[in-house]
Amino acid sequence: LMLRLIAQHQGEDIARYVRECFFLKDAETNLFVRDRKLALALSVMRQFIDAPLALEEVAARCNMSPRQMQRRFVAEFGVPPSSFYTALRLQKAQSLLVGTRSPIATIAFACGYASPSHFTHAYRSFFGISPHEERGRIAAGKSRSQNRLTMFFQPSSSLMVDVVGPGVTP
Repeated sequence: LMLRLIAQHQGEDIARYVRECFFLKDAETNLFVRDRKLALALSVMRQFIDAPLALEEVAARCNMSPRQMQRRFVAEFGVPPSSFYTALRLQKAQSLLVGTRSPIATIAFACGYASPSHFTHAYRSFFGISPHEERGRIAAGKSRSQNRLTMFFQPSSSLMVDVVGPGVTP
């Protein structure tokens, strides 16, 4: 609400500046994160997409307890860290499926999945189609499949920070 009022009365440039002063922007996901420890957790998770860390290890690297990290993720994004980490891994997989010709097994291992079948199951659960079907959609000129956490990975067109998560208002 604050940013909308600033935009109405002072203009969008000032509102954008205020937003950037109060939030940390994660360069890779285009997320505005209010919490420095969460920004560090995102960085750690991205660093270890190919060999995912246990959430306890992610929390320890960010000087948080696992429970504290859980509460912060839910408060900031509306989802637990495990769901967020899975979303990061699957978004990376989607990017590799769309942008490379690497075999699905190679992509599965690059995103930290122990087997192509486990990866295919996770991908289908998240996106609603298999990795093979995703490749077919792209080859046919259709857009990428969408998912319930897409807003985490797309730049917001609104001045409001609507990437904090479904059902959570800033």
